[in-house]
Amino acid sequence: MTITIRPSRRGNFDVTGQRLAELGVRYAGYDHHANSYVDVVIPPGVEAALGADPLVEVEWDTTVKPRKAPPAWSSPESRVDLTDVGARLRKLRVAAGWDLPTAAALTGGKVSADTIERIESTGNGELRDLIALADLYGASIDKLAGRSVAHGDRRR
Repeated sequence: MTITIRPSRRGNFDVTGQRLAELGVRYAGYDHHANSYVDVVIPPGVEAALGADPLVEVEWDTTVKPRKAPPAWSSPESRVDLTDVGARLRKLRVAAGWDLPTAAALTGGKVSADTIERIESTGNGELRDLIALADLYGASIDKLAGRSVAHGDRRR
């Protein structure tokens, strides 16, 4: 049996937590995202008191629903061709008039010339390197991926 316990509208998680402790209910912590107590252990005979307590909201036999992130892309196609990412990076660097050593130096030592060359030829790279290059070229990760942003700032 899965039990979800959360504060009622009359209480907050501190007050409700104190009330649970008074009733002998143990829990590992409080999940603010799920707005419920975690790993709850209810001693026998306390179920009726929990159900009647105005500070406690109890859901019996609940199923934990996984949280789903909102869509990050507005494009219907979700696949990104990494070689296209590399080609876009190379195009931005060349348009800025920089060779590999100059671009590497302008990242402040965050990305080496060899790493830039590898990313441009394969599209594979660490996210921190892609962010550093996107910042250097004044582009967004979305632009590098050839995607449009669902919400938010659209830089060049």
